[in-house]
Amino acid sequence: MVQRFVSDWKARDTGHRVWPWPFLGAVMVGLGSGLLSVTPIGQHLEQQVGLSALFSLRGKIDPPQEVVVIAMRRDHRRALVPAPATLSDSPVRGSAGG
Repeated sequence: MVQRFVSDWKARDTGHRVWPWPFLGAVMVGLGSGLLSVTPIGQHLEQQVGLSALFSLRGKIDPPQEVVVIAMRRDHRRALVPAPATLSDSPVRGSAGG
C-alpha cells in the first residue's frame, strides 16, 4: 500500500516521478533533532557544540563603545539599599496603595 502510494508521486509540471525519500529523511532528522533538544543530553550538546560552532562561524566581533555592563551581588545591594523596617515602608507596597 505505502509502496504503491509513494511510487505514484509525480511532478506537476513534467510528469516525472518524484521520490519523497529526501523529504521524509529531512522530516525525520528534524523531528529527531527537536526531540533530542528537550533532553539534558541534547541541551548539553547544543550549548557545547552548537554555540561554539555558531560563534566560530560568526567570528570575533568587538563590543560597541557605548555599552556598560553592571553587575550587583546581593550583599552589595543590601549595603546600598537598606531593607524596609516593615512591609508598609516598602516602595512597591507604598506606591501600589497610594
